[in-house]
Amino acid sequence: MAGSIAPAGLHDTLASLLEYPRAGYATRVAGFARHLAEEKPSAAAALEPFVRFAATLADDEAEEEFIRTFDTNSECALEVGWQVYGETYQRGVFLTQMRRLLFETGIEETSELPDHLTLVLRALGRAEKERAARLLRLTVIPALRKLEKALAEKKSPFEPVVASIALALSPDRARPAEEASSHE
Repeated sequence: MAGSIAPAGLHDTLASLLEYPRAGYATRVAGFARHLAEEKPSAAAALEPFVRFAATLADDEAEEEFIRTFDTNSECALEVGWQVYGETYQRGVFLTQMRRLLFETGIEETSELPDHLTLVLRALGRAEKERAARLLRLTVIPALRKLEKALAEKKSPFEPVVASIALALSPDRARPAEEASSHE
């Protein structure tokens, strides 16, 4: 992975895109997209379909869609360790490592497991550069790719969110649709 890890502000914005929707969700998503456009225009462009979708939802509808997508569907779970390791010993090790990283980077644990993507993204933005790059390469990008594929297969409106995050973290990566069309 070439290039440097972006500052914590970008990672916090990316994490915010996958937080549980609350009142004013569509407005916040649009604001996150504007912030993202300043630092990662291609990622902001990938997010645009979701910005339009979120604008059509009432707050309770956004909550329902989020729950239906991420909480009741194991293929779309937001836990990085689950996506990469499943329910194995390696995930347990990863959870322990993430708990330590959250502590070291000053990220307060929430009710989510320490490998929840929102926590992992925030930690990435604050971790030492080489450690963050390793975490990104070995677990976060593979988890995002798996999650993006599952969301695309389910035709989830959240697929552009995960695609946008993947693009922001790996700017040299083409979107899957672009990759497929370049091989035809």
